[in-house]
Amino acid sequence: MYTHTYICIYIYICVLHIYIYVCVYVCVCVCVCRAAHPTFSPGYVLSRYRGMRNVSLPEDFRTTGGTEFAPLSTSSDLHVALHYSDGAEARLLFKLTTSSFLERGADLQFLSAFPGEVEFLYPPLTFLDPTGKPYDI
Repeated sequence: MYTHTYICIYIYICVLHIYIYVCVYVCVCVCVCRAAHPTFSPGYVLSRYRGMRNVSLPEDFRTTGGTEFAPLSTSSDLHVALHYSDGAEARLLFKLTTSSFLERGADLQFLSAFPGEVEFLYPPLTFLDPTGKPYDI
């Protein structure tokens, strides 16, 4: 009936459409949850942290930045982010600094299975723009 190529293309398109719909719905949910969070005065700088283990940073990321294809989970507590990178050969810690309401993730503490982590979620396809300032912890 159908050729192998046709089936592969059909499955790829279906999966791609599902990914697009999931991205749109997650983005809408993040925007709605973010709007429900109390706002701060303009220029108020907030820091969020994301820890990862056994991940290396590509060299071009340091100059051009990059996009996270999945939802980006962060915490306002540095110790929580460090905990997620514990016991690894290579540790990577991102510090996200925002000064605008539109740059901030949604507070998911009320939905989290671990409310003590104070989780903030950024939508899929979030662009991370590096400052070029490495820190040692």
